[in-house]
This record gives sequence, C-alpha cells and structure tokens, in this order.
Amino acid sequence: MTFETQKRRRKRAAIDWDTVMACMDLKGYVILGDVFRKKQLQDMHDLAREKTAGEPSTQGRMQLPITDQVVDSGIVDNPDLLRVVEGLLGDSCTLRTIRVDTGKQEHSDEIVMDSTSLFPEATQTHLPCYRLHVTIPLASLKVNQNWLEIWPGSHAHQPHYFRKYGMDCMQRLAERLPTEAVNVPFGSVLIRDSRLWYRDPHAVPRMNLELTYQRWWDITGEQQIIAESLYRQMTPRLQRLLYMEKVVEEGMYVHEVDGR
Repeated sequence: MTFETQKRRRKRAAIDWDTVMACMDLKGYVILGDVFRKKQLQDMHDLAREKTAGEPSTQGRMQLPITDQVVDSGIVDNPDLLRVVEGLLGDSCTLRTIRVDTGKQEHSDEIVMDSTSLFPEATQTHLPCYRLHVTIPLASLKVNQNWLEIWPGSHAHQPHYFRKYGMDCMQRLAERLPTEAVNVPFGSVLIRDSRLWYRDPHAVPRMNLELTYQRWWDITGEQQIIAESLYRQMTPRLQRLLYMEKVVEEGMYVHEVDGR
C-alpha cells in the first residue's frame, strides 16, 4: 500500500458521516473535499475535451458515452461519493446521466432547480430525496469563477407553493431568503438535491463532470447505450448502478436501440 493510499484512507476514516448526511437533509447539499486524485481528473478532462471538441451545438453541455475510460476512472463509483448517494437514495439507486459542462450557456440571473414534482396531484406531500446531481470540476479555476449561488434548505419547499402562487414565485421568494456562495475546489465534489434552488452567477468557461443518480423507481430520463462486452467487465456495483441502461451487442448503432 502506497503512502498516498494510506493518507487517503485516514482522511476517509476521519470524515464525520453523520454530519455530512445531516447537512444533506437540512441544507440540500454538501461538498466533500479531496475525493479525487489529480490523475483521475486529468484523464477524464482529456476524454471530455476530446468528445466536446467541434461540437458547438451542445450549448455547453454534452452527454458522455459510457466507455472503458469512464468505467476505469473510478469516479462514478467512488466509495466516498456513493456513501452519500446511497445513504439518501438507497443501495438500489441508478446512475442515469454522465455529462460534461463547459459553461458556454448564456448568462442568466434566473433561479432554477433541476427537477419538479414527480406527483403534481400530491401537492401537500413532502417526498424524500429521489434524485441527486453531482458536480466534479475537471480543471482548476480562480476562486471566484467556479461557484454557484445556492438557497440552502429550498429543496424542502412544498410543491404546492408553485400551484398556489405560480411558478414565478420562486423568483419572488428567493429575494427574501438567505443564499450561500458555494465554491467547488479541484479534487472536490458537490452533491446536491435536484430540488435545490440555485443560479450560476459566473457564466465562465469551465470543464465540469455532471452526474445524476436517481432512486430505482425514478425512470425519467433517456437510456444510455452500453456495449455488452464492456458491461460484462464491470464490477457488480457498477452494473447495478447502470442496470436501467440499454446493453447492446458490438456494432449496433444508437439509433437502432433508441428508446426503452
């Protein structure tokens, strides 16, 4: 065992996981520091840059195909990351999207959230967390460049607010609620509830990896395509994370297997 591996294991053992999970419950997000090695992130950065090169129509976001580089990176099934994800979504959760965000979207002051109520008829019901978004910087930026403005605790707001006051009530309420500026350093990871309110005040070039984990019963989202030979080589844990996706034989094209 290398010295670096020993040091990382000691840091993991020192994490107060009860506090981490309490932050997720109360604030709707948490940042885990020193999760990934520089070599892991550099390899993924090179892959992301290769896939996004010459793709101006992606609006700054592009879904990465599931390749051996993605599988071998050790990022999507990192034990620290999955400890939080599984703690909130259960060990039967799934990984539904792997995207690259280059920050090329037009700047907007609009406050957004990444999901709406799955059951709009149950407007008074508070659902448990069912979807998590994970942001992993793949390159270092200046401190004031790679951060979000987040409304802590907004993930717990009941959906009936929007039915009663209209969708623009988010903007009106946000003006009267406290916010936090959240910086995600290189090597760290931001995990947030998909219902959390946020905005990106700095539309600057960047290279982030964006992952979406969902409960097993949340089947929303398009299927990813995985080569059968690659799927067979995956660990059982990674296979369970991707069991909702479309496993195809070698040589089949995406348009031949599109849909469920």
